[in-house]
Amino acid sequence: MLFGVWSSFTLRGKIVVPFLLLTVLTALVGTFVVTRLVAGSSRERFTNQLYESSRLAAAAVVDRESLHLSILRLMVFTEGLPEALLAEESDRLDALLRPLAGNAGIEAWAVVDATGSALMTRVASPNALAGAYDPIDAEWRSEPAVIQVLAHERDATGDKMIGLASLSDEAYFYTAAPITSDDGRVLGAIVVGTRLDTLLDMLRQRSNAQQVLLTRAGVFQASTLTVDRALLALSPAQATAVDQSPARPIEIAGAHYEALYTSLIIRGQPVGVLVTLLPTEFVISAEATSRNAIAVVFLGLVAATTLLGLGLAVAISAPIRRLNAITQQVADGDLTQATGIDSGDEIGRLARSFDQMTAHLRHRTAQSETLQIATRELYEQALERGQQLAAANQQLAAAQAHLVQREKIALMGKVASHIAQDVRAPLTAALTLMDLLELELGSEGQEQLTQIRAHAERAGRLLSNIDRFAHPAESERMLMDLRLALGSALDGQADAFATVGVAATIDLPPGPMYATLEPGQIRQAFGTLIHHRLRALQPGDTVTLRLRASTESGLAGITLCDTGPSILPEQADGFFDPVFDIDADALSRRLELAVSYGLIAEHGGRIDVHSRSDSPERFTIWLPYDDGQGASDRPIADHVARIVVQTAPDAAVVDARDPGSPEPERR
Repeated sequence: MLFGVWSSFTLRGKIVVPFLLLTVLTALVGTFVVTRLVAGSSRERFTNQLYESSRLAAAAVVDRESLHLSILRLMVFTEGLPEALLAEESDRLDALLRPLAGNAGIEAWAVVDATGSALMTRVASPNALAGAYDPIDAEWRSEPAVIQVLAHERDATGDKMIGLASLSDEAYFYTAAPITSDDGRVLGAIVVGTRLDTLLDMLRQRSNAQQVLLTRAGVFQASTLTVDRALLALSPAQATAVDQSPARPIEIAGAHYEALYTSLIIRGQPVGVLVTLLPTEFVISAEATSRNAIAVVFLGLVAATTLLGLGLAVAISAPIRRLNAITQQVADGDLTQATGIDSGDEIGRLARSFDQMTAHLRHRTAQSETLQIATRELYEQALERGQQLAAANQQLAAAQAHLVQREKIALMGKVASHIAQDVRAPLTAALTLMDLLELELGSEGQEQLTQIRAHAERAGRLLSNIDRFAHPAESERMLMDLRLALGSALDGQADAFATVGVAATIDLPPGPMYATLEPGQIRQAFGTLIHHRLRALQPGDTVTLRLRASTESGLAGITLCDTGPSILPEQADGFFDPVFDIDADALSRRLELAVSYGLIAEHGGRIDVHSRSDSPERFTIWLPYDDGQGASDRPIADHVARIVVQTAPDAAVVDARDPGSPEPERR
């Protein structure tokens, strides 16, 4: 496989490709090694910055706790505080402590008695003026830090305790200190606190990183950015072991961060878990920048090496390329070419041998050129004659099929004419005798005579159809719009549609389509086909006439569609042939269909029968049509302007009925 690919290379490619592959391989290895080194250095700096941000955030929390301690010292040692606490004088306590808390920027403070009941809790609204506090109801007796202070417990750093509490649906970080009497008895406690949102915002500014605070159990508490609470939460076991957990990548709202979990310990007391989030974009950017710079350097080396190899390849392969080009031109038939290479190396000797071979080919080609030209001309003539013969065969087949159908109808017409002539004379005599008998018979005989007359008249109509089939009437043809002819045909069957309960629609093109025809004959042909389909339809069915033009055949196609049963395939062949071994009604209908086909054939058209069960199409009448050029020079039917064709999808066409149309029979 590889040998085949190598052998397909040009000489220039065989020289340049090894140079190029070796250079690209060197560039890829070098880029990988250097990029890994740069990326490792960037990753190390990023990790150091993440740990430094976490350390700064923890230090900021300690600083805030130190502020709490300093203001607590001032509050606890305020003169008159124990007396006001024992007397439960809320107004006096507020007057003593509010200025101290307001000047220090404390957001929440409270005073509780020895039982843990809150005598007062004050909270400053965000952006409120200094010293503006709102009183709220708060319960402190269940807070662990307050319980420890009231129990006068001490830790390694003193008797101050810290914790997290929720006031008015907001989380606070607070510090509690005891209020003692002169004899060391605990009288109550003072609590000062800072909103966690304020605290975390301060941490974010101090550490230049996003901060999230979890409880000691790993439950989400507060964050400096909008984040899913469950994304950063930990289980209690994970929260206990966060100091042994490395940083982990996290995606928040499409941004990538490194999250470092550390325990937040203040005054030796675990407050919760602090999560420091640092975006990794600048690490990725640094890696990409380094990689791009290194890639540019190595691409330059690749380009220089490629140019060197290309120069060598051109110098070596130029004579061979010249010889190859001349060879290709000679192969294409140009025997006047010469290589023009006059060197003493192997390529020069090959070029001279090639020039001698070309001279011999020119001599031989001149002898056979005349014969080739003559052969090509004969072949082209034979091909053209074959195409003409194929087209003529197609036209002949179509004309033969049309001629056979017309001959069948003409032959049947002659037979039908002889039958009509033989039967008409006795039938006329019978009708005359019935007229004479009608005067002599009584009422009972006249009723029977009426029935006989009806059968005789029915036979007369059958003979009229046979005679019309045998000798179609000739009339003057004129140029008219096929759209109006279709509308007239539907108008003539309006009563029949109403009787059967069938809706009629018509689908016409927007522009006129002219044809030279006899309106009465065309209306008779259309009406016969429509009347034939009405016998097979049920109430609620739909009949549609659709007019379209075929630009290839030059014929206009009028397709009759309906929602009734399809025509059986065995009925499609010979559909318009009259059958004489059937009853009179069926014979009359078959003669009407045969007459319709003859009328269309006299206009230069034909009728196709469709027997597909999955299609609503039943018949397609093809008629030659005119594009309208020169229509003003030919007669147009006077009555066509009075015909109104309604093309709404559900509208039935209603107008005066054609007296010559037979009544439809219900199934």
